Amino acid sequence: MPKRSENLSRPVTETNRLLKNAFFKIIYAQEDYLLDVASLLSGKGASTSKLANVEPVILGGKENDLAFLVDDIFYFMVEAQSTENPNMPFRILIYIVTALLGFVEANDLYKKTLVKIKVPKLYTVFTGLVREIPKEVIGELRLSDAYEEMQDRPDLEAIVHTYHFNMRKEEIVDYLERGALPKRLQNFAENSLLWYALFSNSVDYYYKVVHKGNPAKITDAVVKLCELFKERGMFVDLFSDRKVIDMTIQDFSREKELLYVGREEGREEGREESREEIAQNLIRLGIDDAVIAQGTGFTVAEIQQLRK
Repeated sequence: MPKRSENLSRPVTETNRLLKNAFFKIIYAQEDYLLDVASLLSGKGASTSKLANVEPVILGGKENDLAFLVDDIFYFMVEAQSTENPNMPFRILIYIVTALLGFVEANDLYKKTLVKIKVPKLYTVFTGLVREIPKEVIGELRLSDAYEEMQDRPDLEAIVHTYHFNMRKEEIVDYLERGALPKRLQNFAENSLLWYALFSNSVDYYYKVVHKGNPAKITDAVVKLCELFKERGMFVDLFSDRKVIDMTIQDFSREKELLYVGREEGREEGREESREEIAQNLIRLGIDDAVIAQGTGFTVAEIQQLRK
């Protein structure tokens, strides 16, 4: 993969992989991995002329996971999700409009000269253990799916391209023990985006299946997985850095621990624990809807109803 690129002057910030950050962002703070995922999403080799991380866009206390430019042609917005979320087109539409405003002068929008903007390409990656495998690895979600009255050609549309890298329990066991990938994922075997999904799916397996939801065991599991992935030639540079391993442990442990706390609080209060009670505890702890859904079996829409 290419090694160098020319940073854009605006509106980007220098990246530091040792900042306290999610594992997903740690990976793509690295230029080589960013070019790698850019080549996958664009369907062509990414050159090194202009490449930079874009200033994060904040929405409802959350920020986009990844945004970058390649060759001054495509603008990508990638967000990693552990559960299916039909609201992604609406969410990413807000992200992308806010981000694009950073590339223009506000006063120029009122002038007679046409303001040129970057071409937006929107993506979401789904990871985590599932019971049913999605029919297609690559799909799409559309903003128009949410319209109360659908028209043949809606005036406003946003298309989010989706990568479903979820796996069944049997598949992740086969991967951990033998390094075998499901046939549907083999075309992505050399790309860091699938490596990330495999790592996330493996942590999910250890937490849910091996350790039965006990977050105290996650640290050892993450360390073992880091060594396994290094042995298999994935993220060798990252997992050779103890600081990165520590941040990875912290990232994967936090949400698992909060899910566990929500369950334990229900037990300590002497209630017969129900999914709804667990969900309410997690809402009170400020956990993201997608994480609560993954831990309780509710849909994101059902969690949003419980918040009302």
